[in-house]
Amino acid sequence: MSDSPEAKVNLFDAETQRCPYDAYKTLRDEAPVYQCPATGMYVITRFDDVRHILTDTEHFTNETAYLTDATEPSPRALAVRSTFEQEGWVPGENPQRPG
Repeated sequence: MSDSPEAKVNLFDAETQRCPYDAYKTLRDEAPVYQCPATGMYVITRFDDVRHILTDTEHFTNETAYLTDATEPSPRALAVRSTFEQEGWVPGENPQRPG
């Protein structure tokens, strides 16, 4: 990776959310495995990489890594949830946004 894509891509930007395709292209070209600085979560943008991750269950899991035990979310999980709530990205919730 040459330049840091953080300066060029903000996945929380309203314009990016309206039309994310330029951001996706930037990530595919410059940072195909991108760690979002706002959440710490990874965005994988190339098909072959996604396929590899989904089929390599020895190294990648769908079990949450954020839980400290079976009932309590970790501080990181709470921070991620908070960011998603602030942006209106929590699945199943329909926040009222100014129109």
